[in-house]
Amino acid sequence: MIRAIVAIIVLFILPYSAVAEVDNAEFIRKAKLLNVNSLDESLPNIEFEKWLLNISNNSSPIKWETNDCGEQDGSGRQSDFTICV
Repeated sequence: MIRAIVAIIVLFILPYSAVAEVDNAEFIRKAKLLNVNSLDESLPNIEFEKWLLNISNNSSPIKWETNDCGEQDGSGRQSDFTICV
């Protein structure tokens, strides 16, 4: 059950057009610092990265990456799409 919750929460989505100048490292930094309580009030008041490490008992390394969530149409003309971390 906890793995399913983590898998869902890992898709932290930011509107790309609002932060087009921010590089991937900044997207990742913001995702790591996100308070999980803001996603679900039943979760503790803790940063996302610390929460993930806590629930996994530090047993697995976390690989952070960004992508376009599969929303680009390939035309190269889209200026408004989301970025997943």
